[in-house]
Amino acid sequence: MYVFVLDQARNVQLVQSSGESIHQLTNWDALLGGVFDVTIAAQNMLSAAEHSGLGGVYLGSILNDPQRMIDLLHLPRYTFPLLGMKIGVPAEDPEVKPRLPHKLVVGTDTYPPVDKTALADYDATVRNYYASRSWNQRDVSYTESMVAHLTASLHHRDEIGRILAAQGFELPQD
Repeated sequence: MYVFVLDQARNVQLVQSSGESIHQLTNWDALLGGVFDVTIAAQNMLSAAEHSGLGGVYLGSILNDPQRMIDLLHLPRYTFPLLGMKIGVPAEDPEVKPRLPHKLVVGTDTYPPVDKTALADYDATVRNYYASRSWNQRDVSYTESMVAHLTASLHHRDEIGRILAAQGFELPQD
C-alpha cells in the first residue's frame, strides 16, 4: 500500500533556516497546492501502473483516522496523509461503472444546472448496472446511493481540521 502525503516539512525547514516567515507554506493556499500535487502524483502513479498491466484502487479511508496514520508513519509537523493506494494484479475484470452524463457535470460559463430528466435516466442506468453486474449485485440508484453516503455518520472526520492545525497548518475558521 502507498500513502500519499502532503509535505511542506522540508520546505518549512529551508525557509526557517533562512529566518523568513513560513506563513506561505502553512496557509490555505499552500494546503490546497499540496492537495493538488498529491492528487496529480497519485493519478500519475495509477496511470503508470495501469499502463504496465496492473490495477489499483484509491483508499480515501486513511482519512478515517489521520492521526493514527501520522503516528504509524512517523510523519513530522507540516505533513498530512491525504490518500492511500493499493496497486497489484487485478483479481477480476469488473464491469465499468457508468459515469454521470456530461450535461450534469460540465457547464459552459456557468455551473451546470441539475437536469432532472438526465438525472432520472442516470439513476435508472446505475440501478440496472448494480442489478446486472457479476458481483455485489444490489438494487440502488445513483441518487439513493449518494444520499445514503452523504448523510452517513462521518463524525470521525470532524477532527481533520484540528489534526491539520496540530500538524502546523494555519487554517483560520473565519
